[in-house]
Amino acid sequence: MTFEQELYQKEQLKLIETQQQIQNLIQASTFDFNQNLDHLDLSHPNSIEFNYVTGHVNIEYELISDHIVQLKFMIEVDGLNKPFVTHTKIHV
Repeated sequence: MTFEQELYQKEQLKLIETQQQIQNLIQASTFDFNQNLDHLDLSHPNSIEFNYVTGHVNIEYELISDHIVQLKFMIEVDGLNKPFVTHTKIHV
């Protein structure tokens, strides 16, 4: 029973670490996206990629109104792809 509990705790810790990595990658890539905004063509859907030590992020972006860009994050951490969709406001 003790071995099973330890294994369960290790699995839970790994899940928490992965969730933290994903959150950090979302924050870092959102910041980097905003830093590159002046160089991006928002007139049609496109994508941009960022590589970090902890993972890879591909952001598909599309202007959905005059002041809102939809960002779709595809995040790869430890060989796992996790889709994440959010909307962010930009000033155009």
